[in-house]
Amino acid sequence: MTIVSLQQPIRDPNWRMGFIGGSDAVKIIRGDWHDLYNEKIGIAQPSDLSHLFNVQLGTYTEEFNLAWFEQEYGVQIIDTQPEYKKTIEGIPFKATLDGLVNYKEKIGDNFVGVECKHTSSFKKFDDILTYYYPQIQLYMKVADLSHMYLSVIFGNQWECKLVSQDEAEWLRMLPIFRDFWGHVIKKQPPKAEMPNELPSNVHHMTLDNMVARDATKDNEFKDIEHYYMCHYDDTQIFEDAKKRLKALVKPNEREVFTDKLSIKRNKRGALTIKIKEGASHGI
Repeated sequence: MTIVSLQQPIRDPNWRMGFIGGSDAVKIIRGDWHDLYNEKIGIAQPSDLSHLFNVQLGTYTEEFNLAWFEQEYGVQIIDTQPEYKKTIEGIPFKATLDGLVNYKEKIGDNFVGVECKHTSSFKKFDDILTYYYPQIQLYMKVADLSHMYLSVIFGNQWECKLVSQDEAEWLRMLPIFRDFWGHVIKKQPPKAEMPNELPSNVHHMTLDNMVARDATKDNEFKDIEHYYMCHYDDTQIFEDAKKRLKALVKPNEREVFTDKLSIKRNKRGALTIKIKEGASHGI
């Protein structure tokens, strides 16, 4: 019987110096600067993750994750672990993708990246996406990709979405990267605590080429929403309002929301209206 080897490859102790990589991007945007700064100037070594079960499980399920992605999307991975480097505004960036596919026939892009994750079954896709969004956006910018798949195993379940390059988010993050790298260049330790600037939600993100829209200031939507909320016990008016609300959801919208309700599109394209917690009928 063949046993999977848990032996880790021997790396140069300073292999993470000289660039900002994908996992670095998450730490920087999350505000975890101190230990990363020490690694980048060579006075500390990266944490030993070889005995962290969840980290190693993610590593050893990566090959299966890519194989499942190939099967479900009907494409072939043409490269694994391709590396890209790019200097932007004097900051050296590096991207190592889990996989790369030629997807021209599917979405028009010559190449699309694949990033694999493995996490708890209690997590939701939005949680993983907001956490790793800086990494995915950095990878697309450095590798010159317009789209990247985030393929996630949740315990024994799998979910995958196509993430689009987000130029506005990149421009928001770039000054933060520049600030961090300035400390590295000057060998000037950062503050012990930096703000967590990870995205708070996925509303501004384009997923599977679908967008979310805030209809709070859409007068037509709000008028119909009022009828929907106030006539919950009047079947005819309620059903008419529900139909009219759904008709306002555009074909490229995965969700339309206000402070009172949200309309979400499922994988089959069906729309479901859900009243938000705290919002009352009749108001």
